[in-house]
Amino acid sequence: MRARIGLIARLSYLDCREEWPSALCMILSITAVLVPVLLLLSIRSGVIGQMRGELSESPQARELITIGEPDVSAALVSQFRRDPSVAFVAPKTRLLSAAAVLRSFDLSRGIELDMVASGPGDPMIKEPWHRDSIGLSESAARSLGVKDRDRVVLILDRRTPGGADQQIRLTLQVLAVVEYRTARSNLAQAYLPFQLVEAAERWRENPEIPDIQQAYAANVADSGRRRYSGMRIYARSIEAVVTLRQKLQSHGIDTESRAGDIRLIQRLERSMNIFIGSLATLMAFGLIVALGAIQWGWVERKRFDYSYLRLLGMKRGDLFALPILQAIMLVVPAGALASGIAGLAQLVINRLFAGQLGSLKAVSRLSASDAMSLILATFLVAACGAFFAARSAARISPIAALRGN
Repeated sequence: MRARIGLIARLSYLDCREEWPSALCMILSITAVLVPVLLLLSIRSGVIGQMRGELSESPQARELITIGEPDVSAALVSQFRRDPSVAFVAPKTRLLSAAAVLRSFDLSRGIELDMVASGPGDPMIKEPWHRDSIGLSESAARSLGVKDRDRVVLILDRRTPGGADQQIRLTLQVLAVVEYRTARSNLAQAYLPFQLVEAAERWRENPEIPDIQQAYAANVADSGRRRYSGMRIYARSIEAVVTLRQKLQSHGIDTESRAGDIRLIQRLERSMNIFIGSLATLMAFGLIVALGAIQWGWVERKRFDYSYLRLLGMKRGDLFALPILQAIMLVVPAGALASGIAGLAQLVINRLFAGQLGSLKAVSRLSASDAMSLILATFLVAACGAFFAARSAARISPIAALRGN
């Protein structure tokens, strides 16, 4: 069996070398189809792929911001924490209760900022959380002159009904600095475990609670009846943003998100896929016809040779395999040639459009997976184009060799 396959492969190669003008026409035909499709795929990957990549990598694109101060229950927060489309959710306290003062560890610098409910899993903070952690926005860190692992002092204050001022000071370690391009704004903000932000609100609003530890205990005791003024919520992927927004709307919670940008990217990607798929289908049909015509003529010119091979003992299946194997063999040099031409064209396209499309680094960027998928599909198309020629070759009778015509 192996010897027969080797013989058929050798005969296919020798026949291609003998019929090199026809083989060259087939190679050029395949190349002419592959090059424009490769360039379209590279532009899709370059433009849409980079736009999608930027959205996927940015936590902003997956964030949904609650509008106003909706009434959010603790049960609803727990429900969304269990939702597979949600990557992170933390309840919001009232805005006035989230104000605080943060000072450098030596107390030489200070800044007023907003406390943001955060915690393990927050896409803004990639470092693992530990006890007494705090994340800072870039503007807050710059104002205080601190960096990762530095210690800072968080100051919470309140005024009792009797007019006395009280303070709580917490020494925390900076876990991470959230860059401006990652956050939605350049406001001074401190990212803190939501339990601490919630305890700070309770301590400020209840004079009977003497310290932050008692506030923590009160939160635990009242966790089932707690109401919040919103949520910080992130979808697990950009594809889940629209669905998650609809779920929040079903609970009467309006949100602000980049769902419009995501839908635009998805429409562009879908339209581009339809366009490339339609063009590739038409060109594949043309290639099948072209290869079929070339190989049909190839077989007809060699009817006597094929008949002689039948007389020597080759089976119909072997003759059927010859044209198909020849077509597949010619895809290899055609694919290499098309990839080379597409690569050069890609360099020209990127040079022509350099710096003209905003933040896009490259207009054309062909991925190896797209190129391999297209070439593998071309093997199938080439085999389909050779089918009728192969069927004609298999029908040739050895009698023609005996008659000498």
